Amino acid sequence: MSRVCLILILIPSLWLAGRCLSAQEEAPVAWQTGSAVDRQLEQPLTASWKEIPLREMLQTLARSQRVAIFLDRRVDPGRLVQFDATGDSLAVVLTRLTGQLQLGYCLVDSTIYIGPPEVTGKLATVAEVLHQFLGQLPEPWNKRAAKRVAMKWDLLASPRRLVTEQLQQAGMQVAMPESIPHDLWAAGELPPMPLAHRLAILLAGFNRAFTMAGDPPRMSLLPMPEEVTLRRVYRKSVSTANFQRIRDFFPDLEVTRSAKELTAVGRQEDHRQLARLLRGEQVTTPRPGPVNKRYRLKVEQGTIRQILEEIARQDGLQLDVDEESRQRWGKLTDLDARDVTIEKLLEMVLSPAKLAGRVEGKTLIIRPAKP
Repeated sequence: MSRVCLILILIPSLWLAGRCLSAQEEAPVAWQTGSAVDRQLEQPLTASWKEIPLREMLQTLARSQRVAIFLDRRVDPGRLVQFDATGDSLAVVLTRLTGQLQLGYCLVDSTIYIGPPEVTGKLATVAEVLHQFLGQLPEPWNKRAAKRVAMKWDLLASPRRLVTEQLQQAGMQVAMPESIPHDLWAAGELPPMPLAHRLAILLAGFNRAFTMAGDPPRMSLLPMPEEVTLRRVYRKSVSTANFQRIRDFFPDLEVTRSAKELTAVGRQEDHRQLARLLRGEQVTTPRPGPVNKRYRLKVEQGTIRQILEEIARQDGLQLDVDEESRQRWGKLTDLDARDVTIEKLLEMVLSPAKLAGRVEGKTLIIRPAKP
């Protein structure tokens, strides 16, 4: 609170605001974009952070990897974090870190977004659907919306002003500027991205999406959809054998084919990997074990053991349960989990028996919860 003494009274609002994690006073970063970000996420990372504020940690991580990170406005940036990265890929490190914090992350075009799991589980797909929608606007609006533009803002910028400026650059307007809640943000920046992705990131912290109508287009806010899928057509002819491999590789995508096209419906995370595969890039399996997976599970009067064994079976994990935990996992429980991370699912399953669980590699470890 002592950073800027002349605006001391405003600092509490600032600490609650959303922020993109790039320090204004430091040297500019040449942020990676496109496939370079995908490749960076696959690179191993070794680092250690001891009792460091979350925002400072993510700033350091973003700059060292040259991958922009945006922290949802609802997350406390001053929360102290202790975390070790021991050679896993950046993607796995982010999954472990956000799981430890009971958060989630997603990749929106070229920016990593960290926030509540119920948002990060769908934000990348929402942004792509909005991008497709803006691509259907008549010229010149569709071309202006598709243009990749970088963003940078100063301390105490308001999201209302940022959204308005992004639209004005494309010759568009906000139908009701006052519908964008007032807030004050720390300084930050985003790498070059299309308009839909920039707006999706700026509005996600308010759980909002948007629509456009009129000439020139005027943006109106909408609630972020509860569920969303992305349909994309790939102009690619694939053999029967390769088509089956694609279906096996992406079990959550609905994939069909014709003589010269491949059509897929699902989440953006899977689409992104499929597009890389079709371009001839080498990609890792999109969900090694439970990484990035979302779970829906409803159980009435099932034992904790039965639920854990089913999770392990679905994800190809080995169970490591100590004797004390085995004495407790016969407890009956009801469960109604909807679109949650593995960390949240384990908490919901295990907390009634005062147990805790974590995934390490291909092992699901169950132990008594610490007091």
